[in-house]
Amino acid sequence: MPPSPRVFLVGHLAAGGEPHVTRGLLRPVLARSAMGLSYRVFRPVRSGAGRRRKGTVHLERNDQMPQSSEPPVRSIARCLDVLSALSAGPAALREVASGVNLSKATAHRLLAALAHGAFVIQDPESGRYMLGPALLLAADSAIESFSGLGILAMPSMEGLRQASDETVALHIRVGARRICIAELPSAQPMRFTCGVGETSPIHTGSAGKLLLAYASPETQSLIIDHGPLEALTDYTVTDPAALRAELDTIRERGWSDSRSERNPGAAGLSAPVFYDSDHIAAAVSVFGPEQRLTPRFDELREPLLRAAAGVTDALTSASAV
Repeated sequence: MPPSPRVFLVGHLAAGGEPHVTRGLLRPVLARSAMGLSYRVFRPVRSGAGRRRKGTVHLERNDQMPQSSEPPVRSIARCLDVLSALSAGPAALREVASGVNLSKATAHRLLAALAHGAFVIQDPESGRYMLGPALLLAADSAIESFSGLGILAMPSMEGLRQASDETVALHIRVGARRICIAELPSAQPMRFTCGVGETSPIHTGSAGKLLLAYASPETQSLIIDHGPLEALTDYTVTDPAALRAELDTIRERGWSDSRSERNPGAAGLSAPVFYDSDHIAAAVSVFGPEQRLTPRFDELREPLLRAAAGVTDALTSASAV
């Protein structure tokens, strides 16, 4: 087994056993997939001031390692359960095992497998496990391709743009930031846009507050209670108590609004997209100049909620495979 789980770039074996090729210049270490397939992963070689040099990475299958006796589909499902459990924050082995209803021995084996791909890392001082840097790479690729969600959302987003004649956008939460993954700009000369890939603090604007309102209490505490809340404008909510109160209101009524909280003179309305009854996937928003959009909040709320429900339905249907 490799001497260290700190692998920053990993690939996967494609269907049929062909190596997946990704970018970067890496040193080889031995790793093993949750499906029992073994392969060589390559560790980044740094040059200059800690920068990685670009090159080519090859993952080579190694059939000499012993195969896992556990059925591949069950192993994958259990690994995903472990990652989902850690999405709420760092956890000890006992907490992970309890959260996914597995023995400590099985949970430890899955964590070790995930650690060898850097999907999970372990704090050397506390021994607690947390999500690793490989997931950031996966998230980056997902954002570049809209994670499929942007494509599924387009029909409903287009309907909302036609109903509002304003810019419509789709945001997701990544840590303490909100990221735009799809956008349909307004055709009006005076308009506001954010741009695909644009990020902002999660506590700012209608989309960010909505995503934070539906996050777990643990996630909310990590974001609100650790460090000052950045003020982008004079109207950004930076008082923790006031923000918590607004998040409670947003979750109770099922939508959020904002005026000049992120950009002076801009206003927005947002509604949630769910991937199941308890978990938010994204925020659908309509936004534009404050003087033009604010008087239309009541008028646009129903089309907004209808669009969000349409995206939820599309996501649910696409996931039912």
